[in-house]
Amino acid sequence: MEKPSILDLSPVVHLRHSGAAILVTDHLHRPVWGSRALLESPLLKGQVPYILHQPFRSVLRLLLPLIAEPARFEGQLSRLRSTRAPLQGWPFTLREGSLFQLDFSPVWAAGSYRGSIWTFTRLSGTPPVPERPAMQVAGDGQGWPEKLAERVLDVRTPLSVISGMVHLLDETLLDEQQREYLKLLRHSSGILQALVTDMLNIAGSTGDEQPVHQREFDPVELIGSLLHTFRIKLGQRPIRISASMDARLQNVLVGDDILLNQIMMSLLGNAERLTVEGEIVVTVSMEGAPGGKRWLRCRVSDTRPPALGAEAPHLQPWYPAIARQLARHGGTINREEWHGYQVSYSFTLPFLDTGKRTAAANVLAAKRQRRRQVNFAAAKVLVIEDNGMNLRYVISLLEKYKLDYQLATNGLDALYFLNSRQYDLILLDIKLTGGDSLELVSRIRGDERLPNVATPVIGTAAGTPEDTLAAARSAGITDILIMPYTPDQLLQILNKYLNEDETALIMEEVQPTNGFEFHRELDVKYLNTLYENNIAYAADLFEIFLRTIREEVKKLEVLVANSDWEQLRFSIHKLKPNFAMVGLTWTSNNMQVLENMLRGNEEYDAVTIERLFSSINADMQQYYPIVADEYERMKSYMEREQ
Repeated sequence: MEKPSILDLSPVVHLRHSGAAILVTDHLHRPVWGSRALLESPLLKGQVPYILHQPFRSVLRLLLPLIAEPARFEGQLSRLRSTRAPLQGWPFTLREGSLFQLDFSPVWAAGSYRGSIWTFTRLSGTPPVPERPAMQVAGDGQGWPEKLAERVLDVRTPLSVISGMVHLLDETLLDEQQREYLKLLRHSSGILQALVTDMLNIAGSTGDEQPVHQREFDPVELIGSLLHTFRIKLGQRPIRISASMDARLQNVLVGDDILLNQIMMSLLGNAERLTVEGEIVVTVSMEGAPGGKRWLRCRVSDTRPPALGAEAPHLQPWYPAIARQLARHGGTINREEWHGYQVSYSFTLPFLDTGKRTAAANVLAAKRQRRRQVNFAAAKVLVIEDNGMNLRYVISLLEKYKLDYQLATNGLDALYFLNSRQYDLILLDIKLTGGDSLELVSRIRGDERLPNVATPVIGTAAGTPEDTLAAARSAGITDILIMPYTPDQLLQILNKYLNEDETALIMEEVQPTNGFEFHRELDVKYLNTLYENNIAYAADLFEIFLRTIREEVKKLEVLVANSDWEQLRFSIHKLKPNFAMVGLTWTSNNMQVLENMLRGNEEYDAVTIERLFSSINADMQQYYPIVADEYERMKSYMEREQ
């Protein structure tokens, strides 16, 4: 008789072999099975046999006295039983301080509800690992921790090969049944990888017995494979996982990629286990001279709840083992403060640079060779803008692209130029001082005898309400460019309206920022998103900010002193994006609050306005030196990379 496959076995068979605290209930929500871990947990310790086949209120009777917020807990469990909707990562706290996570999985078959699986995961307050006895394994003179570490390390290499084969298979054509088998294999190998890491941590392996696996590998591919694994593991949980890789990581490296993989698995597993919602970010940068020893600095940051980030690193069960393994190679691991994230661990590990390009880098280089740079030298552009920082930035770009441009800082000058000569493109600030931007567009479009009646007009806007943008389009604006915009975004506009062959691909040749890390007191996440891979773009805007911001804030100060609220509102709208461009996003937000306060009010609260402006001014004074230091660092960075 043919034996059933593992997929044909009852789910309870699988659950019996799980180390998780699991409670299974039937279609009437009566407990029918509990795992050994649940029997030993503080939730239902020793009580599982007494609640089997009893109404669910018998479970609540035991649990509620232990819960810090019993009403919230009871309400959530009631909703789950009534809606039967899956739930992952719902946190709750016991009175004694331990933090748990609840996962709820309803089971359906043939369209009918059959029961539910309740999984309770302890996130913090885990009892310390008991002190290991000083015992020997008979006959070999080794202690049991060393023996355990040795055997586990024997398993790690073939397990890594299995994981690699799983990823290769995932790229091949498979039928539905084979996909199911692959899913099971991937899940099982992931569990085994975590168990290997946990056993090494328990054994306290120093790595002295561990062979160093020196071999060639692609670091970008390795990190990408890890992220792929954890994206599958996260499933539908409200957690985004991403990576920022140093643009200089284009060569094949030589070193212990298995150790790198193991440490990243530990850090990512820790982040995945404790993060309820938000984000997990991997950052990999490169240090050291080209052609020789390179140090990879890898950082894993997450947005776990604050209560789960308070414990000191050395108290984490995995931390000492990783620190010892890294120390053997000359590397280190540290916990860092990283703006926007609750916990961030960073470690360094040395590798040799082979000088050989990876396959992916060769493909990218070939694409760059095929890029076509379009010559805009024959085009004439009119720039209508009255914001000093925006003016300097757009002029620097137009000069860089060798464009012939004319500048107007108010509506009257703009009207003179528009009536006297024809342009190929017009860049117009939608919120000009005096509010005559849309009237200007109407004049351009309203008289067919004027030379620019059909010239494309690109409106530039910063946080402008949708009704204003709609009015701009109705007035005759051709396209809209939201500030702050990147050089690539402006290039695409120029390509679209000034290049007859619109299919030509033009892109800014950029200086990589991945090896440059912004100051932690700035909004690093926002700056990395805004500037992407263009350090020159970042340096340009930082320089313009430093040259203009103090003078602009002094103008605001005069407006506040004179209670000129209408002009203050307009000036704040023009200035607010400038702070975000250098990572002071909270200052831009405060300026938005002040602008909203000034918009449409007949009576103004002068005291509140002055207090909010004082806060904005204080931010500028406090962070100006940091922005100045960042600008100097960026200049030095670009000089080194040339």
